[in-house]
Amino acid sequence: MDPKEHDHKIQNFLINMGLASSPEFVYSPNAENFRHLIVEYLGVKAVVILDRQWIMIVVYFAYAPKTNVAPFFRRLLVLNSILFSASFAINDQTSQIQIMTSRHLDGLEPVEFRQMLEAACRAYLDYGIKLVQEFQLPQQPG
Repeated sequence: MDPKEHDHKIQNFLINMGLASSPEFVYSPNAENFRHLIVEYLGVKAVVILDRQWIMIVVYFAYAPKTNVAPFFRRLLVLNSILFSASFAINDQTSQIQIMTSRHLDGLEPVEFRQMLEAACRAYLDYGIKLVQEFQLPQQPG
């Protein structure tokens, strides 16, 4: 499927969910067919990222701690073991903590898109906020 067709499909999902009236993807100048848009769901900002074949939904929410690192990473591993369709990760270049879901774009149905979005946002609401408080995670890089 042409990337623009995937864009149109996701845009329609968002419109039908009442999350955006005219969502537009921003294309990356450095990566062919890599684009994103930001939506708010359950009060949480999520980034919908598409490339030629994959969709990722990512919630960025803090930066990895510089102290108390082992207990923090252990907690992320434990959380990843209990989450069903989302996972915690850390961006290697920025140290930004993220919750993400991903799947192949082909055959994506509206209900699956909603489930992906909900999984990432609920994981933040259920666990991300507690992680920020418990480990006093920085909100800015540094």
